[in-house]
Amino acid sequence: MKFTISVDEPWDFTGPDGDNVMKGEVIYEISPKELIFRSFKKQKFDNHRGNLFLFISRHVGFDLVHNTILGKKRYDGTFGAGLLKDSVDYKNKTRKELEKESIYVFIGSFK
Repeated sequence: MKFTISVDEPWDFTGPDGDNVMKGEVIYEISPKELIFRSFKKQKFDNHRGNLFLFISRHVGFDLVHNTILGKKRYDGTFGAGLLKDSVDYKNKTRKELEKESIYVFIGSFK
């Protein structure tokens, strides 16, 4: 699914999609609380650059993915985002392994 993400912190984030926004898609669900997101354009955070992110819900007990009555998925919530290397094998790694391979870069939410 394609999304526009609101980058809440750092508050002065400016990327290729504009101020405090990032466009991309959820490409993999580790669990309802943890997702892999790929931005359509490479993003830069200090000396790090990439477009593959690990999203983890910031609130205990709150999911980022919800199933609706009609059987569709709805994405919402606030998450911490870690930048991953493009070559990471995210489908065969646990959340803990992915966290170790990521660099925490922003707090965001689904728009």
